[in-house]
Amino acid sequence: MIFGPTSGFIITKIGSSKVILTGSVLTTVGFISILILHYDSLQIAVNIAILGPGLSLLNVGQINIKTASTPFEYIGISFGINTLFRFMGSAIGPAFAGMFMQANQTIANSSYDANIVSFQPAMPFVNIFFVCLFCLLLLYIYLLFLKGK
Repeated sequence: MIFGPTSGFIITKIGSSKVILTGSVLTTVGFISILILHYDSLQIAVNIAILGPGLSLLNVGQINIKTASTPFEYIGISFGINTLFRFMGSAIGPAFAGMFMQANQTIANSSYDANIVSFQPAMPFVNIFFVCLFCLLLLYIYLLFLKGK
């Protein structure tokens, strides 16, 4: 929440490309660290504190570059497509996460009473963040091909 509003000021000081690079590095470090270090609440909180600013800088920087590189008459289409993909990701992401969570759910009988309890092992969370890291890797590959043009 701190980096979202301040990203605009950061972009005016150092430029959009550097902000996107910083955001993508922070996002990658955040995803890798949460993939490896997720054993207690403090580790998860620190990893999300790294991941959040990275995603914020990445999103604000890409919108700025999109605005600067799109001809004026196509800005509405450009932002519409951006919003469409963002909404699609917001719809598909939780569905994939729920699929991973449900597929690895452990059900057991409680020894305390006659209730059936459900446990989530760490593996679904690892799978979720691995998929996020894989999508980020696909973005890097795409950017390498785009940079050549």
